[in-house]
Amino acid sequence: MKTRYFVPIILVMTSCLYSCNHNSRDDEFEETPIIIESPTPTVQISKVSLSESQIPYVAAGNEFALRCLKTIYNDKNIVFSPLSLQYALALTSNGANGESADEITNAMGFDGNQEALNSYLNLLLNQLPAVDTDVELKLADAVIINDRFRAQNSFRQTAKEYYYSPVEYASSTEPEKVIARINEWASRNTHGLINPFLENGDINNSFIAIILNALYFNAKWSNSLSSPAFTAESEAGPFYLDGGGSKNVKYMATKGYFQHGEIGSGHILELPYANGKYSMYIILPEVKGDSEIADLLPKINEKSLSSSLSSMTTDAVVLVQIPMFETSSRLDLNKSLNDLGISKIFSTEAEFDRLIENDNNVAFYINCVLQKARIKVNEWGTEAAAVTAEILDGDNGEPDEEIEEISFIADHPFVYIIAEKTSGVILFEGIFNGLE
Repeated sequence: MKTRYFVPIILVMTSCLYSCNHNSRDDEFEETPIIIESPTPTVQISKVSLSESQIPYVAAGNEFALRCLKTIYNDKNIVFSPLSLQYALALTSNGANGESADEITNAMGFDGNQEALNSYLNLLLNQLPAVDTDVELKLADAVIINDRFRAQNSFRQTAKEYYYSPVEYASSTEPEKVIARINEWASRNTHGLINPFLENGDINNSFIAIILNALYFNAKWSNSLSSPAFTAESEAGPFYLDGGGSKNVKYMATKGYFQHGEIGSGHILELPYANGKYSMYIILPEVKGDSEIADLLPKINEKSLSSSLSSMTTDAVVLVQIPMFETSSRLDLNKSLNDLGISKIFSTEAEFDRLIENDNNVAFYINCVLQKARIKVNEWGTEAAAVTAEILDGDNGEPDEEIEEISFIADHPFVYIIAEKTSGVILFEGIFNGLE
């Protein structure tokens, strides 16, 4: 069984209908750029080579990720890709101006420095897939624009240079064909795991532009473990719910010298993938009881996570038991982004004049930010997917010696994080509490 992650991201912009004379396009605009893909690594590198100035951006991005997790938790199972959201926001910020752009870059820790943000994400595009050739990881971007409009040359150049994202034009008179085009792209870049991505009605004939990003990740558990790495339990066992009660879930188990430690009032365990450059971290509250996740979440931030990871140890054999689980989420991220300081882009005062030529002075603004995500964890590895949509509307003016054995039994709600270790970048995060 192959394990796969992918994250296709879509940014959909719509506007009220109005007449426009931009029916032509420059010859250099490519006819079918959506098939163009970002570079595929042929040589494995030892680590992500961050410059001294880029190292703080990882911490800022992870702090952004963990703050997002706290704002979106709704007492149910959730899975979320902060890296997916960061790429969507970053590409959006290149089409924004003034406070609209600054709010995005500031929230992600770049203090209005758009060039630094683009360079950092370009480095991750090239190097994250090359860190471990036994892990298949791919990032891809594409832009589709209503053919009544033209992309600003500067935006088009930045999208291609930093995000390997060409520009394609599509007719707004046949939105079903646009949806089919996007669904084909999403299916192809996710090995068919998300198909269809959009439904009829998600895009109508007033759309302005669609910005796509796909993150694909395919990994088994570490080669240092047996195959399969975990043994599936023959019978379901109790999983104790936050607030009381329990439900039966299927568990898997293993034993070994795993990195483990403490964080806040909980325990943390590392489960490596492939050659150890990517890992899942499980953060388990110490006790079963009321509001255990709600009590733990405020204690998890970039500083506490970084400190815990640096102090983890393999001083004992760890008996691990975790659920085999599958979780899916549909998240409305408007409030979360507002809470994180990104608000102007949701108002008619948003400044998106760097994205599209706008002779009619249409006011573009983000109507909603949605993310659908899914994760499946079993004895072979992990499969995950997420789709982020930023929908913009417009206003037309109207062991050598066994020292000790300890147990890590995840039979009550826990937080999980999937990260690349040499950089520390978080790709996925979520909470499993047994409640759908």
